[in-house]
Amino acid sequence: MRLVLALLLAWSLPALATDTFIVPGVRVGPAVLGQSLEELTRLLGAGQPQHSPQYTNIIYPGFTVVVGNQGRPSILSVVVTDPPYHLKNGLGIGSQSKLVM
Repeated sequence: MRLVLALLLAWSLPALATDTFIVPGVRVGPAVLGQSLEELTRLLGAGQPQHSPQYTNIIYPGFTVVVGNQGRPSILSVVVTDPPYHLKNGLGIGSQSKLVM
């Protein structure tokens, strides 16, 4: 069972790396809340880390990931910074205000 899961995950990694959907409370593109720093780095590379004692902000094109430094480093939040990332209905940074209302 683990082998099947690992193969499915490996098959889907390239698709995740190019995904630009925001799923509220779950993920932004390939960055999944709770995902390990190791897995994120394997998918997207090291990014541009900015370290502090409790958190590390890792800047990628289009979003910034906040990783907790306590225990197992994992994604705590994701901040979207570019228009390509959007909700399923198309809303995102740069959407017209009439579409949001």
